[in-house]
Amino acid sequence: MPDPSANRPPNWLTTTDLLATLNPSQYFDNVNPAWTRSLDWSETEMKSRTYTALLHPDDLRASADAFEQLSQGQPVLWFENRYRCKDGGYRWLSWVAVADNGKFACITRDISSQKTAEEERDRLWALSEDMLARADYAGTLSAVNPAWSQALGYSQRELLTRPYADIIHPDDVVKTVAALTAMSQSGQPTRFENRILASNGHCKLPGNGHARADQAFRHRRADQQGRCATRLSP
Repeated sequence: MPDPSANRPPNWLTTTDLLATLNPSQYFDNVNPAWTRSLDWSETEMKSRTYTALLHPDDLRASADAFEQLSQGQPVLWFENRYRCKDGGYRWLSWVAVADNGKFACITRDISSQKTAEEERDRLWALSEDMLARADYAGTLSAVNPAWSQALGYSQRELLTRPYADIIHPDDVVKTVAALTAMSQSGQPTRFENRILASNGHCKLPGNGHARADQAFRHRRADQQGRCATRLSP
């Protein structure tokens, strides 16, 4: 009888990646110990059920499509779904899987912590009173949080379809562009001041700030003195 461990990678027992071999009947032939560490199911329990048995109900259709893609010989890269733990909770998994001698070799990572951080970031994005945004070096905004509309009166569509320079006070455009150009060339944070025009034509008074190369803008709402700090968030 062939040794089932013969084709296992050297780090099979120690890696934090969830490694597995899946057969065309959708059962696991092999799973490494990382599955138990992440989900708390034993190797025997994992191998006794199809891979769909532990899926989150909302991920069944997309997972079936991914398995069909794999069955047709196409690799599945960075596919995400949720798997049920023994305690009833769910963990987010990211899959890379390829066909291998009539079966499917899977490398899966537990990305639950990353997902939690993303959810917290999205919550802060939506609720923050700071004006958060992303933009390219040409000054085109690609995303803005609700605080922009609340503070300036523009709709999200208006903000995303016009150059950032259009809502900067005319006297501040040159120095703002210069600051962002310097940042694009150096990759280092750049401090600058500018005034932002609201939809009613009034101007938010200048404030100091800094810009980072990731182009994630933060405009703080004007304080009691009307000053508005402008900076790029980490």
